[in-house]
Amino acid sequence: MDFVRKKSKGKYSILSVLTFLVLLIYTAEAANFNQIFSSPPIQLSKRICQNGQLFPGNFNGDKEMDLICIFNDGYVRIYLSTNNKYNRIFWEGESPAACAFSTKGTRYVADFDGDGYDDLFCFDAVNGKTTVGLYSGSEFPNELDWVGDIPECKGDEKMTYVFDVNGDGKADLACGEKKKKGIDMLFLNEFLH
Repeated sequence: MDFVRKKSKGKYSILSVLTFLVLLIYTAEAANFNQIFSSPPIQLSKRICQNGQLFPGNFNGDKEMDLICIFNDGYVRIYLSTNNKYNRIFWEGESPAACAFSTKGTRYVADFDGDGYDDLFCFDAVNGKTTVGLYSGSEFPNELDWVGDIPECKGDEKMTYVFDVNGDGKADLACGEKKKKGIDMLFLNEFLH
């Protein structure tokens, strides 16, 4: 190829060979990148979650990303991933776990009890009220499973995050200040079955 220059006596310089290899790898990576979304899009039979807030989650234990649609009035719809489509509603109904907010609040979808099904966690940033609705694998409850108050995380200047800090399969809570961009407090999940 033109990229590799011969040194005297028919040998290639190490720098030329390395340059050639880097270009070869870069070209291969670029070709793979273009193939990530090269197939035509999958058309859904109908629009899902119109006027709701959409979250990915696992609601039937198969480790495929299902979708949960939460409406501000407390109504919930769960769509299971089936053959790369979300055409069927698996469960729908009203639940206090949906966090019908009257003030600023944040919803999170994560597994809070370690059962393999994602649950709903709601945090009201104004008053610090926190609620958890545990998904049973077939429905959300008609009542909240946990209600608490976390004043350390309340206020417009705070941000909350939900992730499994210690790897025990249960989501934990972290919070910090928006201005400082990071977390400065962790609250470990101590839920017992």
